[in-house]
Amino acid sequence: MRRRASIVPGVALAALLGAGCATTGDLENLEERVEALENRVESAERSAQAAQDAAAAATASADRAAQEAAASRAAADQAAAKAEAIFNTSVRK
Repeated sequence: MRRRASIVPGVALAALLGAGCATTGDLENLEERVEALENRVESAERSAQAAQDAAAAATASADRAAQEAAASRAAADQAAAKAEAIFNTSVRK
């Protein structure tokens, strides 16, 4: 992504020069626009990275919750089996 942002000024300058003469003001305006675009790209990259980090944290949290749920289910199944065994023993007496 950074490579694309560094190519933009060169392409824009070549297009401007190919279209005719440019004044110093035109070039300065173009440079300002390119700089603003580069800043927006960098900001978007930071936002995307933050979103990826948040998604990774959410996935890790969901994985932990699933593991805890599986452990709880196993404990509940074990408790149910134990309760049934106790009940069956008491009925046989």
